[in-house]
Amino acid sequence: MERNDILKLNIKINNFDDIEEIKNNLKKEYEISHGSYENTELRKAISEKKPVIIKNHFLIGYDPDGKFIDVNNEKVSIERMVKAIIFESVKESSPEPDFNADPFAIIGKNEWDDVTQFMSFIGKLKVGEIFLPPHSAIFNFLDGSKDKKIVSALDGVNVNLYSQENHVDNAIHEIGHLFWRDCVNFQEKKAFREMFKTLKPSAIYVYEWERETEEEVFCTIYKWYVKSLLLNRAFYNILEYEEPRGLVLLQGVLSRLANDRATQDIWNLNKKEIFEYLNPRFDATTQKYLRKAGSFDRIKDIEIPTSLLNNIDRYENQVKYVSLEKATVPVKGKYIDFEPMAKAQTPTNNVFVDMDGVVADFARGYKEAFYRDAFHDDPFTIQQFCQQIPYFFRTLPVIEKGRLLVQMLESAGYKVTFLTRPMDGMPSCRGDKLDWIIDNFGDNYNVIFSDKKENYAKDNTSILIDDMDFNLEPWTAAGGTAIDFTKHSVSDIMEIVDEAIHGKKEIEDIEKQFDKIKITTEEKGSDESFRKGLIKFKKLPIMIENTPGSILFSRGDNGKKLVNRIKCHAGFIQGASGNVNCFIGDKFNKNAAVIINVNHADGMFDKPIAILGCETIDEARKLYLNNFQKNWDSRIGSIIMTNTKRVRDWVKSGKLNEPFSN
Repeated sequence: MERNDILKLNIKINNFDDIEEIKNNLKKEYEISHGSYENTELRKAISEKKPVIIKNHFLIGYDPDGKFIDVNNEKVSIERMVKAIIFESVKESSPEPDFNADPFAIIGKNEWDDVTQFMSFIGKLKVGEIFLPPHSAIFNFLDGSKDKKIVSALDGVNVNLYSQENHVDNAIHEIGHLFWRDCVNFQEKKAFREMFKTLKPSAIYVYEWERETEEEVFCTIYKWYVKSLLLNRAFYNILEYEEPRGLVLLQGVLSRLANDRATQDIWNLNKKEIFEYLNPRFDATTQKYLRKAGSFDRIKDIEIPTSLLNNIDRYENQVKYVSLEKATVPVKGKYIDFEPMAKAQTPTNNVFVDMDGVVADFARGYKEAFYRDAFHDDPFTIQQFCQQIPYFFRTLPVIEKGRLLVQMLESAGYKVTFLTRPMDGMPSCRGDKLDWIIDNFGDNYNVIFSDKKENYAKDNTSILIDDMDFNLEPWTAAGGTAIDFTKHSVSDIMEIVDEAIHGKKEIEDIEKQFDKIKITTEEKGSDESFRKGLIKFKKLPIMIENTPGSILFSRGDNGKKLVNRIKCHAGFIQGASGNVNCFIGDKFNKNAAVIINVNHADGMFDKPIAILGCETIDEARKLYLNNFQKNWDSRIGSIIMTNTKRVRDWVKSGKLNEPFSN
């Protein structure tokens, strides 16, 4: 029975109570069998892709432990005979076209006189079956190979058959290689690898090469299983007796794929409601988000498909955050975590560390896998090769210098966050990189996946340790501190990190400048408003007019004289065609900058004011308002977070008489 039919049936029987009533309702559309069945009979029906209904469950698979799996991914134990309906097929009197049933096998080059046996076998192959790879293959029937020992070979998606002897067996074996490459996940391959280490003699391994590697062993088991489905059930009995361990592992793979497919189908049926819940409409009148009544209860237990679980945005405080179209959500296992989560605090002393080339030895892994030099190949070539090994990033060696650096950073009290660029065209790349970090460094590290690392450079205390200029240069341009891992020793990197984080020299220099201004103030009197001295702050020329405790005289919109005692250093940034008023906090080593667009009392724009020496918008707002009378916050039009590099470019632009925008 095809997947579309299963979905339709699942909708129809979602809440059934009377199995006889369901049987009668569906009898007009489906060829069915009904009665009492044993566990083995139900397993056989499901193996033949015939869905089964028992009371309150719609069964579509079973796991290696013998428990049945229904469309909601619940496991059901059946220890004795139960009443059930088995759906044999859709009646031919009312056929429904299946637009997804494309042929799996495409005939390529044919140099054989007779391929009758193979053509009858090909007719049974369809894309989308649980036991087949997810795309078609091209079969070439060739006269012979230069190497007489090679009777068949897989070349990309081409299955080349060189011998007519046992060519069906050989074709299935090569399909097994496709299946191994595209369908078997890392943990499943690991299980076959462990089995291979203690492989026992078995009659199913006819040739010595069938037991050379875990992949060849898998393909041999796969061959016998597919033959049991498409040619003769007796092949299953042989496999079950000769290689029971391998059969259980293969059935585990097939069961997982069946569950993945069922999960994907259920997700597709509920996707619209899920995204409506995650992206609710905001009602400006009530100031509330609008969601349909009962929608949470309907979607809270729906699994996220494996294909979407791999789209990891970040891993933060041991929680995965997955991108689902317009929403990024935390997940627990395979489910969206709808529980309110405590807002993660921004870690102090944070250091961003790249993965490939810093802690993960990409170049060595690439050379060992493909016998090529990653430093000589262009990015497109590298991507093409890496795609040949779906779990390539999971198997990379560790760079010991990088491991030592991470250990030293942690010992010094710094918070390490891995900031890595995922490779395009490899759906499992993000998950593999995260698993690699957990396997080699533990699960206490935050991991961020981004194509634009510079977005995380807030100021000079934002440090990136990387090995590539195309990551380092934009980071520096954004105001962060970039360190080339390849050009410095671990001890040198630690010194640079310490200097950037604490900025001792820079702080001391600014403090000396302010001390000089303070002497001038004491000489001339603290209650006057006059220019007291020019300083350099983050390469910005600033004329200090007021020091903490001095008086600032100004006039309001009504002409009334305003007197304010200044709580911080204040003055103006000298620009190319004008000046920008500014206030400076006490965090001299911060590259963050906040621009406040100030309005007149009537709401019209007045002027921009720069707030330096602060770390956040809230901190900058408080610093600014502390220097004025109450209710001055009504003058604030907008507040924009930026950095001192952007401010330097802005004051050079001459656009100082209009609202600032990033």
